[in-house]
Amino acid sequence: MGANAQLSSHEALLSALFASSADVIALLDADTRVRLVSPAVTPMLGYNPDDLLDVPAIDLLHPEDLPAVFERLALPRDEFDAAPALVLRVRHANGSWRHCEVMAHDRVDDPMVRGLVLNIRDLTERRATAELLRQERDLVDAVIQASGSLVMVTDSDGHIVRFNRACEALTGYCAGEVIGRLCWQVLVPPEAAANVARAFAHIAPDTLPFGQSGQWVTRLGERVHIEWSGGAILGDSGSVSHVVFSGVDVTRRRRAEEELRQSEARLRLLADSASELVSIFAPDSGTLTYASPSWRSLGYDPRRLVGTNVTELTHPDDLASAASLYAKLPAGGDPVTIEARIRTAEGDWRWFEALAQLVRDESGAAVAVHVSSRDVSRRRETEQELVRRALHDPLTGLPNRALFHDRLETAMRRAVRQSGNVALLFCDLDRFKLVNDTHGHPAGDAVLRESASRLEAACRPEDTVARLGGDEFVVLAEGVEDESVTEGLAKRIVASLEEPIRWKDVEIVSRVSVGVATASHPGTTVEELLLQADEAMYRVKRARRS
Repeated sequence: MGANAQLSSHEALLSALFASSADVIALLDADTRVRLVSPAVTPMLGYNPDDLLDVPAIDLLHPEDLPAVFERLALPRDEFDAAPALVLRVRHANGSWRHCEVMAHDRVDDPMVRGLVLNIRDLTERRATAELLRQERDLVDAVIQASGSLVMVTDSDGHIVRFNRACEALTGYCAGEVIGRLCWQVLVPPEAAANVARAFAHIAPDTLPFGQSGQWVTRLGERVHIEWSGGAILGDSGSVSHVVFSGVDVTRRRRAEEELRQSEARLRLLADSASELVSIFAPDSGTLTYASPSWRSLGYDPRRLVGTNVTELTHPDDLASAASLYAKLPAGGDPVTIEARIRTAEGDWRWFEALAQLVRDESGAAVAVHVSSRDVSRRRETEQELVRRALHDPLTGLPNRALFHDRLETAMRRAVRQSGNVALLFCDLDRFKLVNDTHGHPAGDAVLRESASRLEAACRPEDTVARLGGDEFVVLAEGVEDESVTEGLAKRIVASLEEPIRWKDVEIVSRVSVGVATASHPGTTVEELLLQADEAMYRVKRARRS
């Protein structure tokens, strides 16, 4: 029989209550020796509760943290209980140090307690996660700052949260002056502010991405023309949380184009020396009548392009949107900006931002369409990478919680319309924390990456595999009408993930608990289905432990 059996009946009651807590709860006597400690100390710090009885608690603390502990113990009781939690390093049974949050309450004079009550919560994993998030944020900031394009990020209400160096150089504002302010109150001309405010008021995922041109007002009151494209970053609920704007200052280009419209000779002179693709085509047929020398950058002989129809050079998926915008040219004199993919001579496709302007003769009849196109392939790749990082787990490359939530919600709506079934498999790696504690976080990361790869291989091509965080993975399976299909999928997952993983010279054996839930009626919500699968997984885990 252990030493805990010798405790008072009151302490035995406390021990029963402590057994249900995920945090470590400890009772110390007036000399800070351990009188009682909850079973949670074993998974958190590796100790057997009986082995800690009568041990001075300060012997378990890092020497550098002791001054703060002694300072707290010296406080009067009312200040002691009101003081905030301490973050201390507590020694693990294996000799390592764990960062823990410690809450203390003085109950020395309480005849039922006669000691200090501690609540200890492990912060080590949380601190590691926070560090990873900080590194990811720093990387995104570095990409934004290094971009030669204008990059501005706002929240869904229009408050500026990122303002890169290119924006600072153009406007004369430093980032600290504009961050936190509504973009239309700082940069947008007064006559356009109301329209911008209305656009943010009705922002939604289906309104993005978009491209448009507009004006900014610099710190000195000068107006510059900007051509923008905007993309959305979605929050956990699937709504827009932030908008990423990437743009270029086209003030000089607009002035040049205005001069070009005054004279055909001046147009050809400038076009022949421009790095952008300059084209002229017939407004009725779309046949090219002029191509600037810069078309050689795509592998073409500009002279041989004359007589080619623009539709032969434009990606089929972009023809409809390009045609609809070109159709607006006769309505007014303002140029039209579009983004479309242009085919190179080798057959590849590159994204270009094109500014089209209708040219009329003295009678007002349309005689030509002038197009100036700028390669924006790199900018598009940067935007896509930013969106990908926002929706995918950086360690495994799997969809993250936000993207999976959106796909699950879509799948459940589709299942209701088609009277189908949606199955959700919640997978948790058993004792994964032991891998990190024994072999270190690099080994843990290797296990997570290999587990993600095996999960995808075990699932069907149409299934969605995601990482919710930590060692938790989920699988979305649609069109599962027979329970045997789900059972077979679960068995393949278990068999695949329980195969030993080789890391350096170590063979790591992992186990996985899989909980399955099915959307059994149309009223089931995403949150309910996730909770059902999570509870099913824990039932499996508890059954294994027993």
